[in-house]
Amino acid sequence: MFIAYIDESGFSSQVDTKQPFYVLSAVIISSKYLKAMNNKLREEVSKFEIEMNFSAKSLGLGSEIKAKNCISMLKRERKALASEFAQCILNAPNLYSGAVINIIIDKSEYNKRGVLNKKKVEFKAIELLFERLSKYTSYHSTDDNDNQCICIHDENKILSDEMQSEASQLRKIGNFVTYWNEIKGSSTTTHNSLNNIADFAYSDSKNSLGIIIADFFASFLYQIITKNMEITDGIIRSLYNSCDKSRRNGVINGFGIKIYPESSQLLLPFELRKNRHFQLS
Repeated sequence: MFIAYIDESGFSSQVDTKQPFYVLSAVIISSKYLKAMNNKLREEVSKFEIEMNFSAKSLGLGSEIKAKNCISMLKRERKALASEFAQCILNAPNLYSGAVINIIIDKSEYNKRGVLNKKKVEFKAIELLFERLSKYTSYHSTDDNDNQCICIHDENKILSDEMQSEASQLRKIGNFVTYWNEIKGSSTTTHNSLNNIADFAYSDSKNSLGIIIADFFASFLYQIITKNMEITDGIIRSLYNSCDKSRRNGVINGFGIKIYPESSQLLLPFELRKNRHFQLS
């Protein structure tokens, strides 16, 4: 059984200069490693308690620390401290055989597409996420009884009912993907069954360390792609190392980070070489 903790950044279906992108991040962890990851992370971040004003032992057990607070510190004189703390959070999935999948929607390009009955940005992002979660859990499971994934999204009072309905539809009927087939010289539509997405629920981030981690991925990735501030190399490494990658060639694009639509000109500030080291552009 897998758990996927989900959070977002850049919330809003409206296109504006302040929120040009929508980022949805999912931290995926096997249930057998979950307790160990949570306990170890609370222990690791306890050294930051006094300076960052939070309680490590109750993190995700009634209290939280937001990524935006850490980002605010990075912009001030406490950059080294905030960077080290962020790396502890971002490294956690990778250290416990987990992974992170990030969906980036370029809202301006998405709204240019001539599609009737176009989905809301948030709904398209959850569809793309479910598709990748389904493939990830199927690949990493030992048998059919082990490939189920429970999704827990940060509480969203505005969209919760609509999102629940959308998630249920996806789980029931799956999704359809149309792409250009070079061999046939025509478009091809395939169906993805998403029936291993066992459940979709909401939780307050104060009560979920997994959602707190997802908040850090969504928020820092948003800062990186909007270039709102300079992000340290250590943070980028930690974010990158935890992202899911192609089992065939280690590529991150389309796996750990999916940019949609394809027409987007967004360029990530790092790339994966054949030796699996990233390079700042």
